[in-house]
Amino acid sequence: MGSAIGTMNSLKAPVEAYILTEGEWPTTLAQVQGNNPANGTIAFDGAMTLTFTEGSPDIKNKDLVYNRTDDGVWSCDAGDIDDKYLPPLCQAVTP
Repeated sequence: MGSAIGTMNSLKAPVEAYILTEGEWPTTLAQVQGNNPANGTIAFDGAMTLTFTEGSPDIKNKDLVYNRTDDGVWSCDAGDIDDKYLPPLCQAVTP
């Protein structure tokens, strides 16, 4: 989980740069020159979504979504992933 979160966090700046340059969200990971973490895949659909493909049954096949407002403020939607697996950013905003 830690390396996947690190990958997501490291992509924020390139995503910001892409949005500022192109005026829209990237649609592929290649557009921000990123790599998928070993335990998941990252997709872009107006948000940055990490789908865990490996790991504990508590996270496998679940999504971690980083949203960005038009003002450039990032937030996290961890869906049904247990807080104990999440970074503080996600724990703070997960209902």
